[in-house]
Amino acid sequence: MLKSEKQLQKLMEKAVLKDTLFSSIDDVAKISELSDRASEVQFPQFAIDHISRLKGLEAGASVLKALHTLELLLADKNTSITSGEVLRPDLVCINAEQESIVVFELKKESQTGRQALTELLAYEQEIKNILPLVANYDFNFVLVSPEWSTLMDHAVSAAITWSNRKILCLKSVGTSKKLRLETYMPSAWKVTGAVHFPETAMPCVTVCLYEKDAYAPKEDLIEEEGDEDDIPDARLFTALELMAREGDRTGGHGFAILWKDHFSHSLCKYNITVCGVSPFSLFHASRQRGNILETDGHLVSKLDDYLRHHDPAGHSNSLTDIATTASSILEEIADPMLEGFSTWNAERTALETRAEPLMCEFWGSFGEYARDYVTSPAVRKHRRNTILNGLGNWRDPAVGVPLVRSFTRPDLFVDGNVRCSDAFRFGKLVGLDWTLRLNIRQSDNPQLRCRFIWNRIELMAAVDEMRLLADAAENVASPENPLRFYDDPMLGEDADLYAFLDWLHIEFFQNSPMHNHFFDLGLEGCLAFDRKRSGLFTDPVPQEWMERISGDLSVAASIVLSSYRQLYEENGLWGELTQYYQLLLKLMKLRKNFAVSRLSGLNPEEILNYWDVILEASDHVLEPVFHAHAAVATATIDWDWLKQGVDEMRERGVKNPGVTLLPNGQVVSGELSPMGTIFEMQIENPELEVVFMDQSNGIGFMRVVTWQDLKDGAVF
Repeated sequence: MLKSEKQLQKLMEKAVLKDTLFSSIDDVAKISELSDRASEVQFPQFAIDHISRLKGLEAGASVLKALHTLELLLADKNTSITSGEVLRPDLVCINAEQESIVVFELKKESQTGRQALTELLAYEQEIKNILPLVANYDFNFVLVSPEWSTLMDHAVSAAITWSNRKILCLKSVGTSKKLRLETYMPSAWKVTGAVHFPETAMPCVTVCLYEKDAYAPKEDLIEEEGDEDDIPDARLFTALELMAREGDRTGGHGFAILWKDHFSHSLCKYNITVCGVSPFSLFHASRQRGNILETDGHLVSKLDDYLRHHDPAGHSNSLTDIATTASSILEEIADPMLEGFSTWNAERTALETRAEPLMCEFWGSFGEYARDYVTSPAVRKHRRNTILNGLGNWRDPAVGVPLVRSFTRPDLFVDGNVRCSDAFRFGKLVGLDWTLRLNIRQSDNPQLRCRFIWNRIELMAAVDEMRLLADAAENVASPENPLRFYDDPMLGEDADLYAFLDWLHIEFFQNSPMHNHFFDLGLEGCLAFDRKRSGLFTDPVPQEWMERISGDLSVAASIVLSSYRQLYEENGLWGELTQYYQLLLKLMKLRKNFAVSRLSGLNPEEILNYWDVILEASDHVLEPVFHAHAAVATATIDWDWLKQGVDEMRERGVKNPGVTLLPNGQVVSGELSPMGTIFEMQIENPELEVVFMDQSNGIGFMRVVTWQDLKDGAVF
């Protein structure tokens, strides 16, 4: 090994001068390969746990590209232009083609990890003093160290992930005569298990744009010229842009939606709902899942105490600062006030019946995801409807609102499976679309239009997902005619709907009686279920609505309850199954050994009240539709990241941690305990072996394989 840092310095300097530095680096971390997201088979996924990893890969890959044809500027000499100061970077180079700076720091044995990164940032400041306003993207750091401590891992990860620094981490593995370097990826992020945002994790506030002098006597007001013009003032869009840029500047993460209020008594024609992220809610969810334990450091218990005593909702200074950053412009056209401190999940339900969404904006990690999604080759090739035939972007509500929904757990086709609950929810979307069209044609109403718009946005995202699943299934024939859904509620023919329903029942649901029944229930009972979903429990569901679904509702509930009853008789209840059975018995006022014949006497209105619980319970006992999927397309998979997740789960005592191939082609890590199994798979060598479950056809097949077989694609 190298005898001193001086030798490493000389070898590095020589490699730069001879332009052999890049060829001396062995990319063992596969930074270049894993950072490439220009895939036509992989859709962007927003994963909280993957942010740090992706940022590190992209930063490292970008720096690697800058290591060709370097020109050496300085080697271990003072860069300071201030008399009396000494700042001696190991190497300062420039890439003439990219016009970018590359600074090398070779960590000495006497240096602490904190000192190595501090020196790099000090050199950056001085070089930017000489070359003002050099973009961060044009400034590359290379940190070479024989070892990577916890402090260095965390410091570098923070600089890359949250400060957008471009740092390449290398290990020196050469001899005193030959320079050999290996890429290294910091592993400072502990998996939180936050696949989707909890309901309370996205706090929001609404900037209500009250009309000027809204409370003054109407006869004293002078109507401004152009007041009847229905085109929103251009300053509203500017305000949204300012909020997004402020969100990026402050390092926040969130989105904003400009909407027009169609509530007849509203004093605000336009409003802007601004949404952020509640880190405390994410922490609380990780504690509930057991991903973070009370024994994981002294800070955890203190944060638990803080949450118990203060119950923070996430309406932090950063959120209100973003919401008020455009006040000076908004005050020119309205009297802006912050109101409606709530969560996005609750706010969205209220908006559906009164708000016409006009424009969306995103910032932080949300903004990066939105831009990645719209520019993704896979999305532009396979999900063109989602991005309006390639013409739309995240600012259009038809694109932006589904992106917002993707941050939370999807309602439909989770993991690519088609369950009875999916059939019901999809049926409700289709039913609402058609019912609202008919009502608008009979009596056009702005609030009906709003509900139609929000439902249609959700419907089209679901249709796009359904098309993907249908195209991937070898046993699903394509529809004879294209599926048609019209933007204008005045358009649309019964024949189009009937043709779609025939294809859906026969092909997509594979003539499954249960799935067809649940779909028809959602289709026919869309108004009744929508009334309950909106939380309007004080308003009884009209009797004529109930009469249309009473029989089908009782049959659906009987299917679920009798399935649980059979498992109870066969001693097949365990874990969540037992909990769901006990809850269903309590809600339906049944005994454990109830007679199935009693189910025919269940009150349909009671079933409707607890339908959400019944629907959720159905996912655990009713099989999804069988779709025979073709072989999974070749994709770049970050196996090291998946292995880290499996290792952390095993350390926490999770039973059967492993890797799953989902019906939608995704490969994910998680606990593999198929319903009805209580055994634990035996792994002799976790470094070499892992539990693997193939669910690509909706039927779980679990076995122990080697990590190498997974990487080679031998098990797909």
